This record gives sequence, C-alpha cells and structure tokens, in this order.
Amino acid sequence: MRAIQPTNADLLELDGFRIGYETFGDPTRPALLLLPTWQIVHSRIWKMQVPFLACYFHVITVDFAGNGLGERTTDPAAYEYERIARQAIGVLNHLGIECASVVAFSRGCDYAILMAATEPDRVESLTLIGNGVTCAAWQPQPDDAFQERRDTYVGWEKRNAHYFVEGWDDWLEFFFSEIFPEPHSTKPIDDAIGWARETTPEVLIATVPNRDLLPRLAAAEAVARIRCPVLLVHGDDDRCSPIEASYDLAAARPDWELVVLEGAGHGPLVRDPVRMNILIHEFLSRRLPSEKHQSVRHASN
Repeated sequence: MRAIQPTNADLLELDGFRIGYETFGDPTRPALLLLPTWQIVHSRIWKMQVPFLACYFHVITVDFAGNGLGERTTDPAAYEYERIARQAIGVLNHLGIECASVVAFSRGCDYAILMAATEPDRVESLTLIGNGVTCAAWQPQPDDAFQERRDTYVGWEKRNAHYFVEGWDDWLEFFFSEIFPEPHSTKPIDDAIGWARETTPEVLIATVPNRDLLPRLAAAEAVARIRCPVLLVHGDDDRCSPIEASYDLAAARPDWELVVLEGAGHGPLVRDPVRMNILIHEFLSRRLPSEKHQSVRHASN
C-alpha cells in the first residue's frame, strides 16, 4: 500500500514515445519535479520523499520510456538525454506549470542539468543527488567494453550487455549491493531488484549511453549556463558515481552548495530518507544568500 495516492496520473505521447506521470499534493503550491534516474528503476525510487514533500509542494513524478509507467522499447532513440529533457519540459507544459524546482538522482542529474541549461526560465532550482556529471563530460561515459563478450565477469565487469541477458539476477544483486553499501540495506536492495524486474535486460541494454545518446551541448557549457540555485548532495561512500564529480562541479561553480553525507552510499534518498527530506525541504524553503560563496557541509550520521 502506498503512503499517499496520486491526485492525478496519466500517460502521454511525447516526442515519439509514451511516458507516464503522477502528481501529489495541492496543485496551487509551488511545483516540484522529481526526475527518474537510469531505467533500471522507476519513479517509486522517490516513495520515501513524495508523502513528506507533498505536504509543502505540488509534487510531480515521471517515468520516461524503459520502466514504470513508460513504454518498454529497445529503440535507443527513446533514451537520448536531450529527448528526455524535452519530455520533462513537456510534462510541465501539459500540467500548465511555468516553472518548477527539480530534484534529481544519479543519471537524472544529467537530465536536470540539461533542463536548467537549455530552459532556464522553467527551472526554479536544482537538487542533485549522487551526481556523476563533471565539467569534462556527461556521465556515464560511452564504454566499448560494454558490448564485448568475456570469459568471466567479475565485479563491475558484470556491467556488460551479454551478462545482462545471461546473468540478469546476479547483475541486479551485485549492482544494488554497490548502490546501497550501508549495513542493514536488505530492504532497499530487495525493493530495487523488484523495480528492475519490471523492465528487461534487452530494454536496459538500449539505455546504456553511447555517443548518440549523450547531449550535443558540452557538459562544461551546460554547467556554466545554469543560473538557478543548486544543491549538490553526495555520499562519501558512493561506489557508483564517485564524489569527485560533485567536488568538480562545486569548484567550477562556487555559488553552488555541496553537502557531503558521511558514510552514505549512492542512494541516500532510499537509505536515509529522513535526512534527505530535511535537506531538500530546507534548501527549497529558505532564501538562498545573495552573496555568492561556496558552502560545503559535512553531515554525519
């Protein structure tokens, strides 16, 4: 049973593919868009944020193609970053929302940065959790080894097209154990594996970035264009998107705030939702200081 039911839900055909969305809370409140991450999971990754944030905001969750409410397709065009950013704006247009705060996790940070860089009037603020973007490049980078067949698959070598098909269950168990390395993470791992099983290895293979999926706009230029307030949140035990990526952005944009979560892995929104909810609400609710300075805080358990 869900802690809160959506006030509205629908399927849309946007930019050539079917996507789905749900809304929660009072539509007269400020809009808050929660972007999905890699299609290995879907919008239920935000299940611990939605009930709390819907008390203060009009919350919108989205499933693009690949999982959740989105269509299942092996057409790689569905997973182009620029297309997904346009679809996110299309959802706001459909709902009559001029501007929204955007919260993103992992690959969703790429989509959020692209939205704020290309549609600055539509993005009120960004909260980026487990970011993998650096000024040098979008994340993750194209990896030719992904398509190579191996004799053995050990550790991160399991991130491989052949192993997705032949060792799907083992890949999921490995991957989510790396996403949630904190002790007592059995429930988050089990939830995430269940969400992953709502899609297929073949769909997931189509989502793995190549040069055709990544944005044409250089990452450094996208970061430089952003003019809204930005909060970076990163666990110092992130084994998927190393914390150095967020340090890189904080150095390039000293007006952005960085909060380091000590002892946290890649998915603090799932593993430590109370702390994350407080951070998100605090950032969205307070007036950011007008003086531009870098603020780095370390949040301990």
